[in-house]
Amino acid sequence: MIRALAVVLATTPAAAQDLASAVTRLEAALAADPIIASCPADIYRSRQVLLDRFLPKTDVGPEDCRSDPTACVTACLDTASGEACLAMAIMLEVDDTPHLLPARHAHALACALGEAGGCTNRAAGIRNRPLPGDALSLQPFHEKAPCLLESFTLACKGEDSWGCAMLGQAYHLGDGTPPDSVLARRHYQAACDLAAPDMDFPACTFAREALATLP
Repeated sequence: MIRALAVVLATTPAAAQDLASAVTRLEAALAADPIIASCPADIYRSRQVLLDRFLPKTDVGPEDCRSDPTACVTACLDTASGEACLAMAIMLEVDDTPHLLPARHAHALACALGEAGGCTNRAAGIRNRPLPGDALSLQPFHEKAPCLLESFTLACKGEDSWGCAMLGQAYHLGDGTPPDSVLARRHYQAACDLAAPDMDFPACTFAREALATLP
């Protein structure tokens, strides 16, 4: 039975030990899952399928997960809420004591559940910061660049502003593809189009600054 997240999160704010418990549960649930070993583009294709069309959308953000991490991880794991998985991942990354590997697992799960932002963030983690336990992030850049390009492409098609910004950068710098200023410009602009009307959204700011350096 799918429960609305508003019901799941209708509990009192959790203490610090609840966060530790939620992280432990997330780690246990995902430790043996090969999802973190797969390219985000592949899991978005193979596991999301039509699932996102049938599951109810939920309105949850990182602060909801900070207030009640137990309910948030329950929504992620038990009701297959991609939004809750994404919010949990973001919260774990920016927590006072970051839990980076569980966060990457949760981003991958969000991606598999159809959240394009989860695919963008998972791919960005692979690209930007090698992390023990995350084999893809430890690969030489030339080996993982095709996966990153494909993942950012799918995330941009999924209307994620940051996905388009990262795709623009890939074409700008020639990461996994020959440099192409026309495609770079197109995807940087798409990042701002998706952010509209908030032109101060960080992905759009990043894209505007990059656009200014294109010939």
